[in-house]
Amino acid sequence: MAQLLKTLLLGLLVVLAQPAQAQEVNKFQPAPKQARVRVPETVPAYMKLAAIYYGQKDYGHFLKVMQKLAQMAPNDPDIQFRLATAYALNNDKKNAFNTLLQLSNLGVSYDLNGEDFDNIKGYGLYRHVTEAFEINARPRGDYDPVMKLDDTRWVIDGMAWNPLKKRLLLGSVMTGQVLEVDTEKKRFKSWIRPNRKKGLQSVHDLAVDARHKRLWLSSNPGKRFRNPEGVDQPMLFAFRLKNGRFLSRHPLPNADRPHNLGAVTVDDAGNVYVVDRLARAIYWLPKEKQKNGTPLQLLVALPLLEGMSGIAWMPDSGKLYVSDSNTGVVLIDREKHRSVLLKTLAPLVTTGIERLYAVPGRLIAVQSSMSPQRIMRYDLNEAGDTIRSLKTLVSGQPELKLPMAGAVVGPHFYFAANAQWTSQAPVEIARVVIGEPEASPTPTSQPKLGGSVPAKPLAAPKNKSPQ
Repeated sequence: MAQLLKTLLLGLLVVLAQPAQAQEVNKFQPAPKQARVRVPETVPAYMKLAAIYYGQKDYGHFLKVMQKLAQMAPNDPDIQFRLATAYALNNDKKNAFNTLLQLSNLGVSYDLNGEDFDNIKGYGLYRHVTEAFEINARPRGDYDPVMKLDDTRWVIDGMAWNPLKKRLLLGSVMTGQVLEVDTEKKRFKSWIRPNRKKGLQSVHDLAVDARHKRLWLSSNPGKRFRNPEGVDQPMLFAFRLKNGRFLSRHPLPNADRPHNLGAVTVDDAGNVYVVDRLARAIYWLPKEKQKNGTPLQLLVALPLLEGMSGIAWMPDSGKLYVSDSNTGVVLIDREKHRSVLLKTLAPLVTTGIERLYAVPGRLIAVQSSMSPQRIMRYDLNEAGDTIRSLKTLVSGQPELKLPMAGAVVGPHFYFAANAQWTSQAPVEIARVVIGEPEASPTPTSQPKLGGSVPAKPLAAPKNKSPQ
């Protein structure tokens, strides 16, 4: 019970309701106008109220609040799990089981051993759902371990492939270095080092512009790098792919405000895009304005996306994808000037994504903020606005310790299975085959977790009858 109360309180910081899958977010407008996701702004208030009622053991009101939250966020599995908890605490077995069954069909996993579920324990359906969650948590997918780094505390948050030198590049938050990795000879070296005077400090993401032979990286200041004579502000940097030499740095236009630069991507023309997690915005740097010192430009503000995490440009498409760990994946179509949440033709959860990558017709999502942690492939329709099928590349492997960064290298997706965010063990690099898109399934509606109870009655366990 204490754990759920803690989870509910923590939810105040991260919860953002997800609208219906097919709902258009808003007409995309270039800066300074904002593209807004129409999301209720009262979710944190309801989360706080739910935590109060739960702490007071007022489970009747706790249930009413959770039902309201489930309507606001019908596709957030954590909220739906708390709704199932509320049903169980109120001895509403039928709705508790139906909510848990719908969750189990989405590949997520939760622990039902706590006392909150005492009212539904002992039933056949309880055992069935428990086993389903255990199955979802089992390791899936075949991947190849590539190599491990040394015992240095690196904390890898960025990864890219250098096609000129056939080397993998890793960005370190802790040391501010870019490491050059020879995956064939199983060795690495420091390729780019932090430079306090220029402002290069913690490295957070990398993106390669192979056409123009440049490496782009986002950097944020850190206490260990501070220098009174240096520059302490988030910046975007460019280096030569051939030798790692400095080319340019690009500050934010309003550096006096809070910023935190994250994921970076480059489009076909060489324009660069970077996520600002604190400002909840996307900045960009047009190809013709990449002279040293030119500030970044605001592309679009998305103030209601509280968990902006990944960004990916789909080659030859004119489409930009942004992941939000609380909401899902948003398509920003610059040609049609609109932004929408991706629709789906298959049951899946698109929350919990920390990084996003694109290959023609497919997205690769690193879902490290969910249980079990996994790496997914989403196959898109021709319009690029619908996930028509999906494939689990890796899931539930014990080596997955909050993976973040990754890189597409030919038919493979390389990733840091252990990026050292939560584990002190050496950084471990692995790879998995991306594979080709699967055949289109028959269109079906995306089942909403918070929907009505199915008409089919539940089978009662022996000697007990659900009330």
